[in-house]
Amino acid sequence: MNPISYNANEVFNVANDPVNAHIGSASPAMPVPPHLPEFLVYNTDIVLEYPNPLQPNNYANYSAGPVYDSVELSDSFLIQPL
Repeated sequence: MNPISYNANEVFNVANDPVNAHIGSASPAMPVPPHLPEFLVYNTDIVLEYPNPLQPNNYANYSAGPVYDSVELSDSFLIQPL
């Protein structure tokens, strides 16, 4: 039940689990501002592409197409231990 409209809504699972993704090695090519201490920079790009649960033939007003296609971009700046 939607708490704002009080209408019943369909709910869809999203195949998106970046929390359990493996963080790779530091990215030395990432720019770090020169006035900051030495940082390790981790860059995580998660590309998502899977069948859209909101298929256009059933949800024409809400669907962007037959494939859900997006990307999550994340950078982490960690101070290197001395």
